[in-house]
This record gives sequence, C-alpha cells and structure tokens, in this order.
Amino acid sequence: MNNTDIDFFELYLTDFLQSDFPELLRKLSLSEIKTLLTVRASNATTAFENARREGLTVMAAQEVAIHSLVQGLDFSIYNFLHDTLEKEFKQIFETLTQQQRLVPVLLSFCAPLNDFILQYEIDDTPTKQIRYSLIVNAISQALAKAVGDFDS
Repeated sequence: MNNTDIDFFELYLTDFLQSDFPELLRKLSLSEIKTLLTVRASNATTAFENARREGLTVMAAQEVAIHSLVQGLDFSIYNFLHDTLEKEFKQIFETLTQQQRLVPVLLSFCAPLNDFILQYEIDDTPTKQIRYSLIVNAISQALAKAVGDFDS
C-alpha cells in the first residue's frame, strides 16, 4: 500500500473522532493525536492488506480495516449526551443548536459525567433502565443549571 491509503485511514479516523469523540481529542496533546492517528491508520492498512491476501473483496477488506481503525472506540460520552439531550430535552437541544452553543455545552458536561456515566453504562443488569433514568435526571438538573448560567 502507498501513503495515500494511510492518509485515507487517517482522514477517516480524524473525521470519526471529531464527530463522535471530541471529548477524547480535548484530552490529548497534538503529538498524542498524531500518534493515535498514525498507529491506528497503519494497523488499518495492515488489516486491509491481510484481508485482501485472504481473498476478501475490496469492500469487505475495507470493512475489516475500518473495524480495526475504530476498535475500542465504542462508547462516547459526547454522543451519549448528544443523543440523550436530543431525545429527552428536545427544546433545549434545538435552542442550543440554534444559538450554536450545543457543542461547547456538551463538551463542558463530558469530564464531570465521565466516571458517573461509565459506572452505569458498563452494568448490563435488569436495573440498567432505572440507572439510565437516574443519569437522565442528573443531566436534567445539570442542564437546567447550565442553561440558566448561559442565559445570565
């Protein structure tokens, strides 16, 4: 494979991280981000080449490579907050979106909710729905405060 292939995987991963994991990018330095992109793109290229050698079609090999590229990036607190806000608090979501404050507000919630959310998301017991309700309630209270702080 040539350098163009690595660039494709780096671009794909960059876009994926920016849209789905902006909270991760905020935690990393520029050199850590570059290392993350380079290593994962290289692994994806190797996965693609191995899949093609095994006889997979280009599309199937690309699926294998993309899976390798995003492996371990399964749960995004940012996406969880985005989806929860959009689903449970539609009016606030729309207001923040119109005012172009959605991303900064969501990012401001990521760090404080990190441990809290992961504590419940890892749990797959029947009480998960109750825990989800607790998370939504906590987010609701925090959003009410945050929206009040933004308006003042």
